[in-house]
Parts: sequence; structure tokens; C-alpha cells
Amino acid sequence: IAIGIADPREREMPDVGLLELEDAETGEIVLLDTGSQAVRRRFAAQSTEWQAGLRADLRGMGIDFLELSTSGDYVRSLVQFFRHREHQAGRGR
Repeated sequence: IAIGIADPREREMPDVGLLELEDAETGEIVLLDTGSQAVRRRFAAQSTEWQAGLRADLRGMGIDFLELSTSGDYVRSLVQFFRHREHQAGRGR
């Protein structure tokens, strides 16, 4: 079982104006205009695409994935997940 912990703020870039970012590997400095809807949409799309790729990779390896949110009730999510697995196991998966 793979468990991911996600913060909604990691998926949606807030509009905070211009950000100066440094590439940790190259030291290159870039300016990112978070006020641009196109930039924020591209960020959200890339986040969604990455998440879908992760799920597909895990599914391909036969690994169940549970994503918990920092904004939600993780205990409830865990209980539901394991109850579902138990039910599936009883049905021969």
C-alpha cells in the first residue's frame, strides 16, 4: 500500500504576484508570474498529470494507493480504505 499525503496548496498555485525561484541543481534564477491565470492553470494541469502518472505506475505494479489530504479527516479515510479492502478480499478481489 502506498499512502500519499497531499496539501491542496500543492495543487493550486496562489496568486502572489512575481516569485523569484532558484533551480537547486543549476542555480538558475527564474521569475514566475503567479498572477497569470495561464501559469496557474499549467501548474494545476502538471500536478494532475503527475498524480495520474503515479496512480497508473502503482496500479501497474499491483500496489493500492491511498491519498490523504491535510485538509480532511485522515482517520475516516483510513478506516474507509481498509474496510473497502476487507470487503474486496471477501469477494476474491
